Amino acid sequence: MKIQLDILKNSKPLVIQYVSSVFNESDTDTEIYDTCKLSVFLTDGLVAIVNNKLIGGEKGDILLFNPREIHFGRFIRQGNHRFLEIYFPYSFFESFCNCGDLTYVFDDASPERINCIKGSVNERIEIMEMAERIVSLISEGAPENNMEIYACILRLLTMSTKLYEKSKNAKVDDAVTPSYVIRCIEYISEHYSEKLRVEDIASMLGCSVAYLSRLFKKYVGMSLYDYIVEYRINIAKAILKTDCSVTEACYLSGFGDCSNFIGKFKKITGVTPLQYKKIVQSF
Repeated sequence: MKIQLDILKNSKPLVIQYVSSVFNESDTDTEIYDTCKLSVFLTDGLVAIVNNKLIGGEKGDILLFNPREIHFGRFIRQGNHRFLEIYFPYSFFESFCNCGDLTYVFDDASPERINCIKGSVNERIEIMEMAERIVSLISEGAPENNMEIYACILRLLTMSTKLYEKSKNAKVDDAVTPSYVIRCIEYISEHYSEKLRVEDIASMLGCSVAYLSRLFKKYVGMSLYDYIVEYRINIAKAILKTDCSVTEACYLSGFGDCSNFIGKFKKITGVTPLQYKKIVQSF
C-alpha cells in the first residue's frame, strides 16, 4: 500500500509505503529513489545491509538512509513481515524555518554515522504505536485523515532526531551476528571488483565452505553467491548514475561478461542497465 501526502505548498509530496506480506525469499523490492528514507520495522526478523554491516532485526527499530547510501533489506526467516517506509524529499526540510537541521539524521557524515535507531522499551512502544496509527489511517483511505497522518510522521521524525545522538553515542554492536559473517561482508565490499569464489573467501576466513555458506544463509537470508551478485548490482546502479557507460558499469562492478551482467541486472531490478540509466537521468 503506497500513498502520496501533499501537505506543504513548497514541497514535493511525501511518499508513504506500508508492506505486509509473507516472504519466502530474503529480498525486498529494488527501488529507485532520490529522497531520504525512514523505515520502521513492525515485526522481528528484518535487517538491512549498509556500509558493510547488518542492522536492525527487531520491531520498533528505525532505519534512516539518504539517496547516496547503498542498502538493501533482508528477511532472515520466512514468515509474515511488516514494515513502514516514509520517503522525504529534500524540499520537505527546506519548508521549515528555525527548526534546526532536520536533515542531520539522514546526512550525518561523521565517522560515528549510524543508520539504525534502537530506543528504550518505552520509546520503542511509542514508535510502534505511532507507526501502527499511520498504517491504520492510510488503510482507511479518507482524505480527512491526512493531517493526522502528517502529525504522526512529524512525531516520528522528531523522535528520530532526539534519539539519533543517543543511539550513536551508545555504539551498540550487533553481537548476534557472527564475526565470520561480518568479516565476509567486509571482504566482499573491499574486493567486489575482483574475481570472487566462495572457496577463496572461506579459506581466507579459515573455515569450511559448508560452514560459511550455512552461517551466511542463516544470518543474511540468502546464499553467499547471490549476495555477491546483488552487491555488485547495487554498485553498478550507483555507477550508472554517473557518466559511465553500461559496459564500464559492468566491469567496474566486478562482472566479467556484459551479457551476464545485463541478465542479472534485469532479473534483480526489473529493467536493463540502459533503461535504469535513462530512468535515473530523468530525475
